[in-house]
Amino acid sequence: MNQQTHRNAPDATAPDAPEETPLDKLRRTTVGYPSEAKLSAWKAQAPGGRLKIFCPDGGRVFILRGLSGLELAGIHAAVPKNSSNPDADVQIASVARCTLFCSGGELSEEALRTGPAGLPESLFAIVQNLSDFYDPVQLFNCSMEL
Repeated sequence: MNQQTHRNAPDATAPDAPEETPLDKLRRTTVGYPSEAKLSAWKAQAPGGRLKIFCPDGGRVFILRGLSGLELAGIHAAVPKNSSNPDADVQIASVARCTLFCSGGELSEEALRTGPAGLPESLFAIVQNLSDFYDPVQLFNCSMEL
């Protein structure tokens, strides 16, 4: 056996490199992805200390937090009395406030109003979950009679 072949042979005792997870890939490929320190700071300030990442299409990346009760009350109070769709106004204001990172840039209320029709409602579902609003199936599955 020559020395060159021996040097290039895989080491049977070397541990295999861990496979890249989908989250690792997002971190590596998303321009402006927040640092671990930034994520930790956001978690420390978020109600319940929880964040969620949402990547609906392999390209857009959103990092969201939940709402506190006081924030939600303030959002409700700011909806104009003559609003034609107060529920949509609450969703849009909540999502704009709770989107900590968007790979497409800042996600303002205006961007949510003029963007894809389903995006505010989809992101609001995540915000609701992070704010401890659960759908009836989750409530049933996570509780039991005593």
